Amino acid sequence: MLWTAGTLPISGRFTKAQAIQGMDQILSLFPEGLTFTVTGITAEGERVAIEAESHGRHVSGKTYHNQYHFLMIVRNGKVAEFKEYLDTMHANDVLVGGAA
Repeated sequence: MLWTAGTLPISGRFTKAQAIQGMDQILSLFPEGLTFTVTGITAEGERVAIEAESHGRHVSGKTYHNQYHFLMIVRNGKVAEFKEYLDTMHANDVLVGGAA
C-alpha cells in the first residue's frame, strides 16, 4: 500500500500495481529523467524513515525540485506500507499545472 499526502490527483491510497502505474506516468513527464538523492535514513524495528530530494526538468520546461519524507513499514523482509510526504504545492504547480 502506498499513501501520498495531500489532495492532488497523485494523492491518496494506492495498491502496489496502482503505485507503479502512477510512478511510470509521472516519470514519463521528465524526458531527461528525475533524479532522487537520499539525504538521510533512520531505521528502528519495522519502520524505516528516509529523507530525499528530487531534481528534474518537466516536459513544460519547469524545474522540479522537491523534498520528501518517506516512511516504510517492513514486514518479513518486504515493504508492507509506504507513506510519502512532499511539498504538494510545488508538485501541483509543476506536475498538474496548478489545476488541482
